[in-house]
Amino acid sequence: MLFTFYLAIIVLGAKLRNATKKLRTNVGKSIATVIQDPSALTISSIIFASLFVIAHAFDHALAALIFMVLAYLIDTVDGAVARALGKASKWGNYLDAMVDKYVEAIIYIGLGMTAPFPALLAALGSLIESYAKPRTAMVIPIDNHDWPAIGERVERCAIIALGYGIYALTHQSDTVLNATLYAVAIMTWIGSVQRVFYAKRIIEQTQ
Repeated sequence: MLFTFYLAIIVLGAKLRNATKKLRTNVGKSIATVIQDPSALTISSIIFASLFVIAHAFDHALAALIFMVLAYLIDTVDGAVARALGKASKWGNYLDAMVDKYVEAIIYIGLGMTAPFPALLAALGSLIESYAKPRTAMVIPIDNHDWPAIGERVERCAIIALGYGIYALTHQSDTVLNATLYAVAIMTWIGSVQRVFYAKRIIEQTQ
C-alpha cells in the first residue's frame, strides 16, 4: 500500500509542480508582504530541519513532522517570495540550491537515528543523483530544464514527508520509516543511472 502511494507521487511529480505553480506564486506574494529578506527565509529552512532532528531524537514525532514540512515548504515558496519582492538574483538561486542540500542532509541525519542503513542508502542515492546534472554542466553548457529521471528532489521530499506522517500516526512504526527510506533509495539509485545515460546522450550530441 505504501509503495502504491509512493509510485503515484513519482508519476505525478512533474505534474504536481506545474499544477501548483500559480498557488506557490500567490503564497509567495502573500509572504512577501511580511518578509522583506528572501535569503533569510531560505536559511530559516535549515533551522526548521534542525528542529526536526531534535524533536525526532526525543520521540516527538508529530512536532518533528511539522518542522519537516515547514522546512520543505519554505523551499517551494522562497523563490516566489524573491520574485515578488523584485530581489531574485543569481546569488539567491545559488544559496537556495545549497540550502536545499543542507536541509536534505540534516533530515537524513535525523532519520538515520531510527533507520541508519536505509537512511544511508537514500542519502547516497540522493547525493549521486543530485550530482549528475551539475557535473554534466562542467562538461557542456546545459539549460535548467527537467531531466527525464525519477527521484527529483520534490518527489523525494514528498515521499519522506508522507512516510514520516504515516510513521507519526502509526505509533512510530519502524517498518513504515524503513519502507519509506528504501523507496527513496530505490528511486534515487535508478534515477541516478537514468541521468547518467541522459548525460551521455546530450554530451555525445555536442561532439
